Amino acid sequence: PSGRGVRLPEVFCIISCLGCFGLFSKILDEVEKRRQISMAVIYPFMQGLRESPFPAPGKSVTIKSFIPESGTELIELTRPVDAHLEHVEFQALLQRLSPPLILHIFASAVLERRLIFLAEELSVLSQCIHAVAALLYPFTWAHTYIPVVPECLLDTVCCPTPFMVGIQMRHLEQLLEQPMEEALIVDLCQGKIIRAVGDEEEILPAKLQNEVLTSLNRHNSNNNVHSKD
Repeated sequence: PSGRGVRLPEVFCIISCLGCFGLFSKILDEVEKRRQISMAVIYPFMQGLRESPFPAPGKSVTIKSFIPESGTELIELTRPVDAHLEHVEFQALLQRLSPPLILHIFASAVLERRLIFLAEELSVLSQCIHAVAALLYPFTWAHTYIPVVPECLLDTVCCPTPFMVGIQMRHLEQLLEQPMEEALIVDLCQGKIIRAVGDEEEILPAKLQNEVLTSLNRHNSNNNVHSKD
């Protein structure tokens, strides 16, 4: 917030079971624009949101909102027909892992195994895990999914059921001390697999593996992406 005295950071957060990132991003942009004027200007806008039905896939809803000095604005919020690939940063994953490693991760996800990703930065964990989950499209990951696991929940990796989680690198030693069952552990910082089941190369048919690798290599070449070997 503006001012000269001591000020704490403000966070606006949307919690939803729907992954409509573009729509939510637009809402947050509108909230931030109003916050620059006054907190009081945010409330009428939020009230209008609460009173409007959430749009069906492919549909829009229009919100009327008054802003001092600008007058009444009509804000159109559109929900995508399919939001599964919205705001997916595949580049973050492709730049950190080689195509063969991505193929092993994809195969493990298809087989619904336990996947653990390690990185120092929270943004890297979030982007890469989101990208891995999106690789399954048009299917979705239906099990435990935690892009960033807090230290107090590290024992999640002891779960016997499938999961896809991200853990900060500083917890690596503590992670390896956990009584885990078979899991694929990926180091996003070094671009390597720390622990594997051992049969990742045999999960998918050879023809499909070749097609996936060809597509990944072609994409990297066309977009000048240099992944870590």
